[in-house]
Order: sequence, then structure tokens, then C-alpha cells
Amino acid sequence: MSDVIIESKRFMIKAGPDMAKAEEEAVVDKLHEIFSVEFPGNYLSSLFTAKFCAWVCHQIHNDIMPEPKGYAYADMAERVDRLESAIDDRDLDLEGRDLKIKELKDEIIKLKAQVDKDDDQISQLQYELDEANSVNDALDKCIEDRDNELIRLKAMLFDYQNPQ
Repeated sequence: MSDVIIESKRFMIKAGPDMAKAEEEAVVDKLHEIFSVEFPGNYLSSLFTAKFCAWVCHQIHNDIMPEPKGYAYADMAERVDRLESAIDDRDLDLEGRDLKIKELKDEIIKLKAQVDKDDDQISQLQYELDEANSVNDALDKCIEDRDNELIRLKAMLFDYQNPQ
């Protein structure tokens, strides 16, 4: 297989079958530089992104044939990991919220029981107060009757002591 030369007015890349890893990585870096840095609006700029080129160089460096479906799989796996991590974080957040809701519901139950107990005590105290007021009213009536009786008796005594 012979060498391949890619040449343009602005750049030239020479590649061949006996290239060293460092040379292959340099070609990938140059492609990234050309299409993503110098010509960012070019269609190939979406292919030679920094992330993709770094992945290709890593594969070359580790003696692994860089297959684009491997990159796509790795990219998807990374996205899935991020999403699973986000889901786990939200699950933990929801578990914390569920626990807080349970604690608040338990507190509400306790407070309702206390309110019911307080209502019972208030009802009992109101009953006792009504009974005491009833006794007080009866005593007031009795005192009024005695005062009237006392006034009547004083008038009789006055009449008896001062005959006309």
C-alpha cells in the first residue's frame, strides 16, 4: 500500500502504512485542528470534534482499532451513566423527601391526638364552669332572697320599735 497525501491550498497531510502511533495521533490532531479550529463551519468539523479526536488518539495509543460504533457506544454508555447517576441522585432526594413527609405525617397525627385530648379537657372544664356558674347563680338568688328578707325584717323591727 502506498502513501496517501491529502493536500489543499491551506494544509497537507501525508499518511502511509508504516506510520508510528505518534504520527497517526498527529494526523488525527491535525484533522481536528483543520476542521474544528480553522474551518469550524465545515461539515467535517462536526466529525473531528475535540472529544472524538481525543478518543481516537486514546484508542491508537492503546493499540485498539478505533471503530466509530465503539465511540458511539462509549458516548452512549457515558450518557447512560450520567442519566443513571442523575436518577440515583433524584431517587435519594425523593427518599429523603418521603422520609420527611412520613415524619411530618406522624407529627400531624400526634398533634391531632393532642388537639383531641385538649378538646376533651376543654369540654370537661366548660362543663365544670357551667355547673359552677349554675351554683353561683343559685347562691346569688339565695343571697338576694335573704337580703330582701333582712330588709323586710328590719322594716318590721323599725315599725315595732317606733309605733305611731
